[in-house]
Amino acid sequence: MKPNIGIIGFMGTGKTSVGKALARQIGMHFEDSDDMVEQMAGKQVSRIFAENGEEYFRHLESLAVRDLCQRKHHVLSFGGGVLFSQENIEHIRRVSKVILLKASPLTIHERLLRDNSRPLLETENERLRAIIDLMRLRENLYARACDIEIDTDGKDINCIVTEICRRLHL
Repeated sequence: MKPNIGIIGFMGTGKTSVGKALARQIGMHFEDSDDMVEQMAGKQVSRIFAENGEEYFRHLESLAVRDLCQRKHHVLSFGGGVLFSQENIEHIRRVSKVILLKASPLTIHERLLRDNSRPLLETENERLRAIIDLMRLRENLYARACDIEIDTDGKDINCIVTEICRRLHL
């Protein structure tokens, strides 16, 4: 088995919540690429986007991916757009068994309804349309990068963690 478990997926699929619960369940450490980017920049992701732009955020995100992929015995959660970089994909796949968490656009919309910290979903009136469009843009990247897909619709965190453990034979 590869030394890490990497969790990828669209925003709102549960990467951080599931990753933390999975790490506790199997006795591994947990790290999140967005948390690392915020530490590097000294500000929240939404402020990085607003003040420095998406390109700068993606640069910091790639640095975070490289750093995280040097860790061993970790569950690593990666931001929703991390797969726009082929180099990021290669780093993640080299050291991680990659789990893709999926959910329907409507489920994601409901989960993010009160979350105003998502810079790519700033327009409240068009939020569902933006989710659908972004998901279409990313779905092939996610599918090519993962080893296992897990649907999170209608499932609680414990159920998802149990399914991951079963699928990874843990």
